[in-house]
Amino acid sequence: MSEHQTKGLTRRQAIAGGTVALAGLAVAAKTGQAQTETPQPPQTKLQEVSLVTPEELELWTLDLATSIAEGKSVANCLIFCGLRTKNDELRRDSDTILKITNLGVRLSGAMELNRAIFDRNHVTTVRYGEIYGVLDEALKKMLEHRFKINTE
Repeated sequence: MSEHQTKGLTRRQAIAGGTVALAGLAVAAKTGQAQTETPQPPQTKLQEVSLVTPEELELWTLDLATSIAEGKSVANCLIFCGLRTKNDELRRDSDTILKITNLGVRLSGAMELNRAIFDRNHVTTVRYGEIYGVLDEALKKMLEHRFKINTE
């Protein structure tokens, strides 16, 4: 007799029996019989609610691209964008990104930490612009592309 065969059962039969036993526990729990497992709270999906509208993010991005094209440092660009936006959440996030970039993290890495505001396309575009030295052009092209999609 192999080590997987116990009490005359093959491994397949033992697995099938275990599945039936688990199903039995589930039925017992629904019918009010004794439970052997601790009940788990229902899992709910948390919805990420963005407090920044696409229009506000578009204006912020355009300000960032324009100020970078003017030759300002990233820190000065973030200060400018934070002061210029009317959205408090985006202003706070500009300050947070500024603090993180002052620690030596790239702009794309700092933006990636707040996925509620900056989606993957946004972060990837910034990363591309950083790598190839065309951050302002990359951001403007991204905005043009989004504008085309929204108007079609």
